Amino acid sequence: MNLKTVILKSLVVVGLVALLAVAVGTSRGKDREERCKELVCKIADEDERSYVSEQELFTLLKQHNAYPVGEYLHRINLQHMENIIREHPMVRTAECYTAEDGTARIRVTQRVPLLKVVTADEAYYIDTDRRKMPLRASIHDTVPVATGKVGFETASTVLADFAEWVQEDDYWSARVEAIDMRTPKHIRIKQKGKQEDLVLGEIDDYEGKLQKAAVFYRRTASIEKPRYRTLDLRYQGQVVAGR
Repeated sequence: MNLKTVILKSLVVVGLVALLAVAVGTSRGKDREERCKELVCKIADEDERSYVSEQELFTLLKQHNAYPVGEYLHRINLQHMENIIREHPMVRTAECYTAEDGTARIRVTQRVPLLKVVTADEAYYIDTDRRKMPLRASIHDTVPVATGKVGFETASTVLADFAEWVQEDDYWSARVEAIDMRTPKHIRIKQKGKQEDLVLGEIDDYEGKLQKAAVFYRRTASIEKPRYRTLDLRYQGQVVAGR
């Protein structure tokens, strides 16, 4: 290969590199000049519950001067948008990103109530993340209610565990309505309808105690029995009916 050919090939390579650099630079410049055309919101679990609306989230972003439509795409602070959306009391998770079509997009999931707490001083929900969740008229999930002398620590731990177990149990999810805590050692289960109260005493071994009650109900289902006021489940191997 002679010197002339080498020089010619080198010039071609240099030219291609220069053209590529120009193309990349032009593309980047275009990206930097492109403005956000639209904000698209996807509420992932909207078929199951509707505690937050698209319009609420858009309003929240506008109130914090973080609404992205009309802004240059490269200037949109997506992390800031996510932080603002997570402030909404019904939002569990939020993800913001921009798409190739020039839109900004939000994907959120909603908080899920697990237990409702009603005391003399306050009322709130415990959600599935064991966090306090405010009451809202749009919440229609059917969850057990904890009443009496219930503090947040107890509600968010042992009572939330109990509520979760109840929801996963087909038999008791149809029966348990409320957990009445008069003291930590005096807990009763209020059943739906006109069924008798179930006396647990302490919350420990609730699975075993309620299993005794379930066996009692099944064994007596076909016979006529007196109307009881309580079924006491505190005693080993016994169900003590109270009238």
